[in-house]
Amino acid sequence: MTTRRQDTMKKNVLLFLLIAGIASPMLLSSCQRDDICSEDPTTPNLVVGFFDFVNQDEFNRVTNLRVTEVNDDLESTLITESTVSVDSILLPLRTFTSSTRYVMVRNAGFDADGNEQGDIDTLTFNYTVEERFISRGCGVTANFTLNGIDVTTDDDNWIVTTEIVNPVIEDETEIHVKIFHN
Repeated sequence: MTTRRQDTMKKNVLLFLLIAGIASPMLLSSCQRDDICSEDPTTPNLVVGFFDFVNQDEFNRVTNLRVTEVNDDLESTLITESTVSVDSILLPLRTFTSSTRYVMVRNAGFDADGNEQGDIDTLTFNYTVEERFISRGCGVTANFTLNGIDVTTDDDNWIVTTEIVNPVIEDETEIHVKIFHN
């Protein structure tokens, strides 16, 4: 004979097993394979190469290059500063707008008052942004298509001309833009 206490205990055990049986699949299926990011998704940078204006197939290194991004509020952010000669650089493009403006200074330095010195040119890269969903775990990356480059002209430009050689920016394996200078 079973007692009332034993009956209650059996009911509790059955209730527990029933709840565990229902909850287990829910718990196990809440983390799916795509919740874990197994790749390294990054938004690619723009690859810019510096070339000789006369011999356009030859790299032409830039000495003491400083690049700052200037936003719409005219606030600037230092992107790269090199005290050695470089023949190419990586530039990030903003994903929430359709253009990014950079001030590039060749032979960069500062005078005694802290004012920028060197050959200063301003470039604006215009593009379209295509967001690409990777997975729930990895999130979203952005690819770009370059539509044009505006170089602010003055009487002392060191950048002679530019050329978009690969308008689709999906990776950083090849040069997207050539900048020609003397």
